[in-house]
Amino acid sequence: CPVIPANGCSICGEGKAIVDPDRIFSFPAQPEVPCGVLQSAGISGSIPLDECGILAGANLANDQCGCAVCNPPPPPDCPVIPANGCSICGEGKAIVDPDRIFSFPAQPEVPCGVLQSAGISGSIPLDECGILAGANLANDQCGCAVCNPPPPPDCPVIPAN
Repeated sequence: CPVIPANGCSICGEGKAIVDPDRIFSFPAQPEVPCGVLQSAGISGSIPLDECGILAGANLANDQCGCAVCNPPPPPDCPVIPANGCSICGEGKAIVDPDRIFSFPAQPEVPCGVLQSAGISGSIPLDECGILAGANLANDQCGCAVCNPPPPPDCPVIPAN
């Protein structure tokens, strides 16, 4: 399944994607468009969420483009967090779209990946980082998902006596 940002939608409905991007979707008083372009417009947020829900709910996309259940994207890998750092998504979670833009009043806009790196490096005070995770600010704007834990460190080689 494609990753759907908070402002985007799947024209087929949650957990589904089109099967034929080259088929043409038509709707009265609207220009015809390839199904792949329509799906991309939904994902990018170019289609208002209420209209996107109609495409999925009334089976319009399924009838014209073909929709199928798809596999969810694999979870991201958890970053290694040093003692003075934090994950802006919270423990055991990581952002799914580092290129999305995070905005907060009276602060400059920043790509989510840069914000996550600032948290990991300790540039964000731990109490502020907790607010980003606890109030779902990072999740709402960057998309957070349960992540794969980092692998354990290699054991040191102990020479035999």
